Amino acid sequence: MPHASGFTFTEVLISLFLLCLTGLGALSASLFARQQVILATQQTIALSLTVELAERMASHNSVASDYEGIHPLWMAEQPSDCTESYGCDAQQLSQYHLYSTLSASGHPQSLQLLQQPALCIRQQAGQKLIQLSWRSLAKVQIQRPASVCDVSPHRLQISMVVP
Repeated sequence: MPHASGFTFTEVLISLFLLCLTGLGALSASLFARQQVILATQQTIALSLTVELAERMASHNSVASDYEGIHPLWMAEQPSDCTESYGCDAQQLSQYHLYSTLSASGHPQSLQLLQQPALCIRQQAGQKLIQLSWRSLAKVQIQRPASVCDVSPHRLQISMVVP
């Protein structure tokens, strides 16, 4: 009797199984890479916004109480324009800095990438501390520093001291 050539049914099933596992591994790696890109983008945006606000606060060497508190990232109404051509008091200037730095009109794409962002400014040990936090869609295991603001455990944060 002639000997049959070709693959057995078991060999075909094993090959298909290994091919599926390879595809799932590639998909998993792709999803993980996408998640890391989103996380890095969110951290970059948060750092950029925090640095910009810290620079404005440092240039407006005022009392921390003008900025202190928890602030929405976009306000219902725009405060009066406080550029060089307008005279403003410290409170008006601080509100203008917060609005122009963090308003949705100033950073429309940036704020959309941060999920439920919250800004907190506190005076601690004689320095102003800015803390921007947002909800992470990714499951991230990060050792977080102590928070000066109430931050839930599933939120990421960036903190900065204003010189």
